[in-house]
Amino acid sequence: MGDSMIKGNDEIIKNNKETYEIFDNKKRLINIVIIAVLAALAISLSYVFSALPNIEVMSFLIFISGFLYGTLVGTGVGFMAPLIYYGWNPYGPADIPTYLTCVICMAFFGIVGGLLKPNLKNKGNNNNSYNKSSNNGYNNSNGKILYSKWNILKFGIIGIALTLQFDFITNLIIAYMWYGGNILAPYLNPWTFIFLIIHIVSNTIIFALLTIPVYNSIRRVKKLNTF
Repeated sequence: MGDSMIKGNDEIIKNNKETYEIFDNKKRLINIVIIAVLAALAISLSYVFSALPNIEVMSFLIFISGFLYGTLVGTGVGFMAPLIYYGWNPYGPADIPTYLTCVICMAFFGIVGGLLKPNLKNKGNNNNSYNKSSNNGYNNSNGKILYSKWNILKFGIIGIALTLQFDFITNLIIAYMWYGGNILAPYLNPWTFIFLIIHIVSNTIIFALLTIPVYNSIRRVKKLNTF
């Protein structure tokens, strides 16, 4: 009797382990597919927008990848998409240090998206009832982000901050590569300021206006209750 119970328990443990391994492998495969699809979307749209000076959607798509699916997917898309696009873009490849810096800085968008979303969602989660003025900015009944001036402003600020870090770091590398380490030299060119302003303003608008509808739409279509 005792031996049969032990044998039965061993079979249950073995079956549970096999089920977990199958689930884990499926999860890895799904992550790989998601990374490939989102990276392909980011690359293709980058080519579409390449004719517009310093207006791009790659950084937003990388951010929303992390915001939707976590830091692993966000980082994967953040490395894959710019690695391909910056290496084969219509204006020619950059020097290797600038190229690698752009890739790393773009991956940072995905990392921040993955880290930021749980923090935004968990803030104020003690509210059990639906409340449009909830300080976490979420509809607690379904996890959707609420449309509000505060949320739009919040994502706009995130867009500004991430774009500034990208432009500052890349210009810093350009200064060392092309201006003998004079970090102010790139900014003495008036076109640098013009392109910087275009990049900041466009990304602010994109992050502010697209994050909420894209996030909510993907949740609704894919019926994702948790990420």
